Amino acid sequence: MNCLMTARHANEGELRGWLRHRPGNPVDAEDMLQDLFIKAMRQGERFCAIGNARAWLFEVARNALADRLRRKREMIELPADLAGDADEADVVDSLVACLPRVLSELSPRGSRGHHAVRPPGTPAGRIRAPQGVEPAGSEVPGPARPQAAA
Repeated sequence: MNCLMTARHANEGELRGWLRHRPGNPVDAEDMLQDLFIKAMRQGERFCAIGNARAWLFEVARNALADRLRRKREMIELPADLAGDADEADVVDSLVACLPRVLSELSPRGSRGHHAVRPPGTPAGRIRAPQGVEPAGSEVPGPARPQAAA
């Protein structure tokens, strides 16, 4: 296990700095560093066969950090009244109601694009398709386009 001790001495300081920087807690970093070298010891002689011990140590440290952060993810309870009984049509109506205000805030170019599709005063059901664009649902299924060679 001389190769493990060599790898530890060569990489311990850099690993410690990397781990301290990530979780932001020096105690957690030291725990993770200790766990990392225990995992390396469990590899036994297989650790000596690893071509790049530094890369292996950093990969295992990165995975351990991801696992730790995943376990520590803080969750908050959502209030029971958060999900209302709003009817989907009511939601759409409220969005349609705010549309004129939002359109008035668009740049002239963006507003021009909207009015090309729906001229002012046109009911929502009578929206015309831009020139050269077929209305939704009018497509005729055809053969699939060939994919570009990768």
